Amino acid sequence: MSEKLLKNSLIQMPNALRIHRDRIAKQAMDTANGLGHILTIAFESHDKTAIKAAWVLDIIARQNHVLFLPHLPTFCKQIHQIKNDSAKRPFAKIAAILSLEARKGTTIVFTPKQEEQLVAIHFDWLTSNTAIAVKVYSMETLYQLGFSNSWVHPALKTILIQELSSESPAYRAHGKKLLNNLNTAL
Repeated sequence: MSEKLLKNSLIQMPNALRIHRDRIAKQAMDTANGLGHILTIAFESHDKTAIKAAWVLDIIARQNHVLFLPHLPTFCKQIHQIKNDSAKRPFAKIAAILSLEARKGTTIVFTPKQEEQLVAIHFDWLTSNTAIAVKVYSMETLYQLGFSNSWVHPALKTILIQELSSESPAYRAHGKKLLNNLNTAL
């Protein structure tokens, strides 16, 4: 299936129901370079189609993160372009999935430059006025990447301590969990 046909499927997606996202994710996974096409749409479109593409990428990452391997350079280099909170959330979640897999040492391997790009954007998202889910996934990504970047854990810990009392219950719950893990790790 071509990029044009996948984009058309995204445009015609009536809503965010899981059945629709699953259908397009399956189409993309069954297509040569389907993930690449969806990634291109997510980065190049500046409308609801990009958000829908991000939702589909999230499903693909959860079902088969290995498909992201050839696209890691693009993903890491262009993730900073995502401005819409509805698209940031799935991208932050994908980064959390990929960074966990990288830490496990299974299939995902980031270059130092890619790690630097991910660390930069996730610190930006964590400290900016963005949706709580984006912040929670960003702190998870930073926690995972901190095992290969010695300065990340202390910086993450400082931010969490400063922000914990003023954030939402979801942020506080995940932040406390990570602080406990960081206190053990440091």
